[in-house]
Amino acid sequence: MLMKLAEKIREEVSEAAGSMASKLLNQPLMGKEELKQLIDQYDYQIEQVALSHRDVDVNLAHAIATVCRRLLQDLWDDASEDLKKLIQLACVYYSEEEDDEDGDFDSVIGFDDDAQVLNIVLDQVGRTELQILI
Repeated sequence: MLMKLAEKIREEVSEAAGSMASKLLNQPLMGKEELKQLIDQYDYQIEQVALSHRDVDVNLAHAIATVCRRLLQDLWDDASEDLKKLIQLACVYYSEEEDDEDGDFDSVIGFDDDAQVLNIVLDQVGRTELQILI
């Protein structure tokens, strides 16, 4: 299931995003608090970068972070290992600045791939009501 997800991301988002997803799905599981901290640190970094880069889509970044936190809050504690891997994928992919050809801070569409990956994860975990419009 997990490797098929990486293929889906490769097909629907980009080759680079699929490669990153495959790498992230093979990482050991992190803890819930560690993932929250990763998201919080990246949010802070985004705010700092946005002060000098007007192209950064702060609203989309915050929407992604909010949904990632929601997944951690709603699903993590009772989740299977595979489900946790999917949630971790969404959280860590978001927090990686150079996750595809268009870095998060390089253009107005920098966070689009992060939202696409999150939406694919949301579809897999049955939480499509949280999907983000791009």
